[in-house]
Amino acid sequence: MSKIKDLKSIIYSKLSLVDEDPNIERLTLEQLEFINHDINIPCYLEACPGSGKTEVVGLKAAYEIADFNQNFSGVAVLSFTNNATNEITARVKKYAGVKGNKHPHFISTIDSWIYNYIFLPFSHSIVGYKGQENDKSPRSVIDDNSNADFLFGFKTKTPYVYKDSKYRILKTHPIKANHFFYDVIKEDFYIKTPFGNKFIKLSELINTSEFKEYRQQYSSWLTDKKIYDGFWITKKKFWKAGFYTFQDIELLSFYILNQKSEIAKKLAKRFPFIIIDECQDLSPSQILLLDVLKDNGCIIHFVGDVNQAIYQFRKVDPEIFLKYIEKNEIEKKLLSENFRSNQNIVDFCCKIILNDYMIKGNQSTAFSNNCIVLEYNDNEIEELPEYFIKHINEITEETISLDKSAIIGRSWSLLRKIFSNNFNENNIYELLALSISLWNKKNKNTDDLNKSIYYLGKSFSIAAYKGKGSKRDYYCPESIKAIEWRMFLSNILKNYTNNLFPFKNESSNDLTWSQWAKNARTFMEIIWELLPIKPDSNIDEAKRKPVSSGKGGEKIVNTHISDSSNKNIRITSIHDVKGETLDAVLLISSKDKKSNGGHFEQWFNPNPKDEIEGEYKRFGYVACSRPKHLLILALPKLKRNQRKMIEKLDVEIKQVKTNSLS
Repeated sequence: MSKIKDLKSIIYSKLSLVDEDPNIERLTLEQLEFINHDINIPCYLEACPGSGKTEVVGLKAAYEIADFNQNFSGVAVLSFTNNATNEITARVKKYAGVKGNKHPHFISTIDSWIYNYIFLPFSHSIVGYKGQENDKSPRSVIDDNSNADFLFGFKTKTPYVYKDSKYRILKTHPIKANHFFYDVIKEDFYIKTPFGNKFIKLSELINTSEFKEYRQQYSSWLTDKKIYDGFWITKKKFWKAGFYTFQDIELLSFYILNQKSEIAKKLAKRFPFIIIDECQDLSPSQILLLDVLKDNGCIIHFVGDVNQAIYQFRKVDPEIFLKYIEKNEIEKKLLSENFRSNQNIVDFCCKIILNDYMIKGNQSTAFSNNCIVLEYNDNEIEELPEYFIKHINEITEETISLDKSAIIGRSWSLLRKIFSNNFNENNIYELLALSISLWNKKNKNTDDLNKSIYYLGKSFSIAAYKGKGSKRDYYCPESIKAIEWRMFLSNILKNYTNNLFPFKNESSNDLTWSQWAKNARTFMEIIWELLPIKPDSNIDEAKRKPVSSGKGGEKIVNTHISDSSNKNIRITSIHDVKGETLDAVLLISSKDKKSNGGHFEQWFNPNPKDEIEGEYKRFGYVACSRPKHLLILALPKLKRNQRKMIEKLDVEIKQVKTNSLS
């Protein structure tokens, strides 16, 4: 106890605090030891779910910045989301003053830091980009989903080769410069396949039977070396024209620091101390980049949880990070107290991933039955939200709030099955209606606002720009900055959609889709004149687009667009809730065992054979570690061997047979 008191006393003194502060008073010994840890000694803080990690990072940053007295060198605090950086910034301002996040310090996302301090000032010199009108900043950062027409000017001579599934004939698909990237650790190109968000190594592609057959028939002269050289030629042409992907920016930034030692030395001197929040999400290129700075004198502190690394599609590999920590003998610290969940939920999560240490759940237990497995049949999946809500209402009226609970699944293809009417993501009117519904939702959260802007952006993209635009930036057209596009969309929702919601006429009668679409077409005419760049199609073409087949006579209130709002229950994906705290969670397992991490057997797989299967377990761990009070797993009807496996988890198994889960 005296050690805790002594460490708190040091923090109070360092932050010049006279009065007792509740945030500091509730710090645990583990948290205090990290905040007081010597900044000159690199460390890795492994933080379990719900350990107050981001709050502690903010206090650590404030602690170091408070008496930092160098004018041209500062502390960089980097995370991966704007929400996390906003929380850290708020802590720093509170305890280190308003200058805490200003020059010479930098608190933002790691992408922003890399872009502004390495890529933007130096990239043009190594790729040969001449710039436009003396401006050598990049023309555009291209999303890897983009299929804009101009990208045909940047495609490789080597195509993606596959066979038609029906006729088994050889077919090819062009590989554009934004559809592949180079992995500097694996020393190979990764190519995005034309089918889904999947990547394949170039070395694997050219060794497929389809590619070998193609090479034999059409290009026997095409050696492996010529193929690889061709990919580099295409990528360098892309860069020289001022275009880059996010992976290109990371790669080139690493090359800049690795090849130009004077830049690395100056940057390490500019930021002698770096704190990385959510370090498990570091890509291989980012780890190598930080390693160059370390070799030039930069002290780096890492905070995160490798068991919550779920970005393998970006080639994030927690094993690479752990090997880096071990190789450099970086001191390891621990946050092992979970302040989010009760002990029953914590113990259940530890049955998914067994940690090397015990995790203590510090959330009070309001009722005994905290973890439930619910079996459902195919014809019952649409009823799961109702059962979830009813169960919450039956067990408590105060402990759990519907507004702070969620239904979670691995993919939207699964989640859409729980709606009575499937949502057509390619229909401009359904996109518009969902956007407006989310914007006007009671007790809306940040996720609702972001999705509202996203769906509106997609609606305009389909209506005006033939579906083109950066999916990552709300379908932003390529000739406009992402921030300007977001501001435009927000302004439209705020000032131009009053006549489109609620979905009723002047007599307060519910509108059908066809009736409401007339109002939406008038709205489109107004917006057409406000679009920040010229549309690719005319307004008449957009107005002719129909509501989805069969829905015209349906009332909008009978669809999930209004149902999900009225029930005040959020339905979202595992990736969307990462880092969040919820009161209760209904996690739905897919019926398909090949669902890329969406089936419960993949979550409880005791022996994953590779990194992909390892990530599938982490999907389950992340989802199950979100709730404070209640976790329900909805599983497809269990077979005998599956039931035995679930029974070993020591949870109650219930059936969807009545109108109650109790």
